[in-house]
Amino acid sequence: MVVDRSRIKKIKRAVAIFILPFMLIACASTVEQDPSASVFLEGDTLVLHGPADRPAVEQLLNTAKLNPNIRHFRVRSAGGEPMAAMDWGYYLYKHQLSLEVEGYCFDSCANYLFPAAASRTLQPDALVAWSGGVQHESWLYKWTFSSLPGMQAVVGQYLNASARRERRFYHRIMVYQKMNMFGFDDNVGCMNKGNHTGFYYSVADLLMLGIGRVTREGVPWDKTFDHYPEELCRVELDPVEMLQRYYN
Repeated sequence: MVVDRSRIKKIKRAVAIFILPFMLIACASTVEQDPSASVFLEGDTLVLHGPADRPAVEQLLNTAKLNPNIRHFRVRSAGGEPMAAMDWGYYLYKHQLSLEVEGYCFDSCANYLFPAAASRTLQPDALVAWSGGVQHESWLYKWTFSSLPGMQAVVGQYLNASARRERRFYHRIMVYQKMNMFGFDDNVGCMNKGNHTGFYYSVADLLMLGIGRVTREGVPWDKTFDHYPEELCRVELDPVEMLQRYYN
């Protein structure tokens, strides 16, 4: 079956309107999802302001190809397209670029860019938080279109491809895939306990998930996330349960 990409884009736009309250696009009134991305160089640092969508990622890849001296990546992004973000995440991982969060890194930025970098630094007031991955989006999309004839097959094909790609992505970068879902977990999750827009982890729990070397400018490692607002809740992982999940 040939997928009509323009049709999928229309579907995604329609669904985005419906699921907007459930997805993390902002943690403060000053955080907005930019309509277009800005990609530019500052010395050996490649910078992205805006969504990690397909045009932005193509520009990132082309710029990186023409500038092999790039060692760092700075980002301010409320999200983007998962498949495109994974492409840039692969590049970050393969070339061992460090990542610096400027302001905020949510949704696809947190899912696929933040964990793929060689190291991660938050600027003093920067936030990184998760609100679900492809698996969570799959549930929302399928539920939304369950009553629309002819839509499930098209949406299902796109989501299945995204889910397979996400599994391969996390396996390759050696990060536990459910890291973007634990906020909704019945045992350790926190998203159902209040009016939260997203979730995050301690530095120690990020290490447990396969994400290492996270710091925030000007503070010791154990205070990396002490500045977070109440809208974001912290997931508290159980090491014993994590071992059981890993071996089962």
